[in-house]
Amino acid sequence: MILKKITLSLAACLLMTCSLLSYALTPKNIVLIGPPNSGKGTQASRLSDHHHLPKYTAGDLLRKEVDSGSEQGQEIKALMMEGQLVPAELIFGLLEKKLRSEEAKGGFILDGYPRNVEQAKMLDANHIPIHYVFVFKISNEDVLKRAARRWIHAPSGRTYDMAFNPPKQAGFDDITHEPLTKRADDSEETVLKRLQSYEKDTMPVVAFYREKAKNSNLKFVTLDATDTIEHIAEKMNTALNDNGVQ
Repeated sequence: MILKKITLSLAACLLMTCSLLSYALTPKNIVLIGPPNSGKGTQASRLSDHHHLPKYTAGDLLRKEVDSGSEQGQEIKALMMEGQLVPAELIFGLLEKKLRSEEAKGGFILDGYPRNVEQAKMLDANHIPIHYVFVFKISNEDVLKRAARRWIHAPSGRTYDMAFNPPKQAGFDDITHEPLTKRADDSEETVLKRLQSYEKDTMPVVAFYREKAKNSNLKFVTLDATDTIEHIAEKMNTALNDNGVQ
């Protein structure tokens, strides 16, 4: 009887260990979608730290390529200076290298990509699966208020909200104590243009993934972006352990 209990106990422990190991080894390819100032960047960093996943934004990849001085970087710089859009294929080429790299073998976080359905279909066409899509919902009015309250530490990218996440010393970064600055694209005019672009180009991506989640293992989760940073992070981490659509 005692031997049977020990055997059952060991079997249960082994089953739990295998389950946890399977979860740890299963790639978590995550997409965060939301309008500007919806908190995607903050949550992307928290997820990256908590789950040890690399995070990528198209903007960061383009800036790094330009800074590298490569031939491709010079091409991108020329397009930007002329006010032209960087071709979707070029952006995807930079991103694909990262997504297929060793650092992303356990999964990755895409912050603000894909921006349109064409880019979403490029991921599918190149057999790069997305397992989780988190959509941040927030009104245009709240987006504008956040832009007015936001200050940043440009070298690190750390962001402060004067109402909900203020620096310890007004006007200075908590870590380096260097001065904080305003982002040029936080002006009301620029934010309104970005919101129009989001409605036109990115909202169809939300519909694309919502529909896809109905017939696949993709998990689609809508979040209230006006909730607290901690509560949103808790909901996201809970969703990464569950299945289905919320």
